[in-house]
Amino acid sequence: MIYYPPLTRVLPLTTVRRERLLPIEGEVLVGMGARVDPTDVVARAEVPGRYHILHVAEALDVAPDKAEQFIRVRPGHKVKAGQAIAGRRASLGLVPLLVRAPADGVVVAVGGGRVLFESVGEPIEVHASLPGTIANVMPKFGVLVETVGALIQGVWGNGNEAFGVLKVVVKGHDEPLRARLIDVASHGAIVVGGSTMDQRALEQALELQVRGVIIGSLDPALVEMASSMPFPIIATEGLGKVSMTPSIFQLLSTNQGREAAISGQVQPRWGAIRPEIVIPLPARSAPPPPTPDTPLQPGMEVRVSRGPRLGAVGTVQSLPPQPMPLETKARVWGAMVAFEDQEAFVPLFNLEILG
Repeated sequence: MIYYPPLTRVLPLTTVRRERLLPIEGEVLVGMGARVDPTDVVARAEVPGRYHILHVAEALDVAPDKAEQFIRVRPGHKVKAGQAIAGRRASLGLVPLLVRAPADGVVVAVGGGRVLFESVGEPIEVHASLPGTIANVMPKFGVLVETVGALIQGVWGNGNEAFGVLKVVVKGHDEPLRARLIDVASHGAIVVGGSTMDQRALEQALELQVRGVIIGSLDPALVEMASSMPFPIIATEGLGKVSMTPSIFQLLSTNQGREAAISGQVQPRWGAIRPEIVIPLPARSAPPPPTPDTPLQPGMEVRVSRGPRLGAVGTVQSLPPQPMPLETKARVWGAMVAFEDQEAFVPLFNLEILG
């Protein structure tokens, strides 16, 4: 049986290509072959302003045909957020009744006891996020950035992106990230832990303004808090209490002190996007990343993605030609996998390729 399991990329050296696109039409600021740094703006656009209707008559408690005498602006006037655009004195010497602009904008029309104005559009800028070369330009929308380096895909991320220096603060892939390990030297760095982290460690990372956090897994109880952090957080194994895959920890440790681009963006469908760590390396060329349609074969390194051996890493020894029985008496297709302690049969739908 030919089986195509999910592929998690853990590559010491490969060619990485990433699209950096605007959500709407705009202007591309760089050309083919240009060298870019992570903070360089490669494309820019402006979101059109929104229209706001302010019900002045209602707010001032006057008839619509009498409201215009209290309106202080006219069509074409520019207004600032918080500026009083209409007002009148309240009875009995109370605080005046005022109507203020909710945003910066331009008055479009006045009449019927209402004011219509258009708020100023907001600029959108897309950064390169990676140091590299512009390999392709998509006019009005963005670019394709290409670099050479190590690539590690994760499972869970909080949606943020950053670029900084890797700082491994634990000694092993199964050691949790504790608050005491995040010291002053972690300020502005991407901190790497082994297994998981607790709330105190997350609070310490926020206080010391780290650039990002990479851990093996995240306690589900911390998902809401981690999602609100201003820096990216990546769990290479997902949610729960699972140690980081040894080969991933080894690759991060080998590159300690190097700069890395990390992205916690996740998109499960329609062009799936996974959290990832890209470590640019001083190499002129590298092999392209493996295609995702790689069938499972003996000799491949695999990771157990569910079941009793969740997170365990081993090597495929053989693919039995017939379905094998489980403890539940069900017969399923699977693979014989050699782990550190023993060789075991694992159902195919519990495996993913590392490579």
